Amino acid sequence: PIVLVSRDLMLCSKLAGVAQAMGQNLDVAGTIEAAFENAALSGSRLFIVDLELPDLNIDLLFNKSRNILQEDIHVIAYAPHVRTEKLAAARDAGCDLVVTRGQIMTDAESILRKHFETTAQLTFA
Repeated sequence: PIVLVSRDLMLCSKLAGVAQAMGQNLDVAGTIEAAFENAALSGSRLFIVDLELPDLNIDLLFNKSRNILQEDIHVIAYAPHVRTEKLAAARDAGCDLVVTRGQIMTDAESILRKHFETTAQLTFA
């Protein structure tokens, strides 16, 4: 399962369709706290995070994942292309992939496929 942390209804709908076409479940959460609740119930370790969420602290996301889930998570973060400071902060925090909102809207399937292929290779390596 995938946990999408966003309040962007258009993107939620888009990613739900992509996930379903790939045979994956998408849980949507409007806050980091709700995302961790969903992840704890579903066993998800892939978070897609909207960097435009109010009060989002991307560093805290990684720290909480280790404390609450007892393991690391994979994070794909996105923001509008003009929010270069947020995109850079997400890279610096250690997100697995940082993309613009436009990229995730147009290339969601290839982004998710690449993620699942990469994690499968790491699992079986």
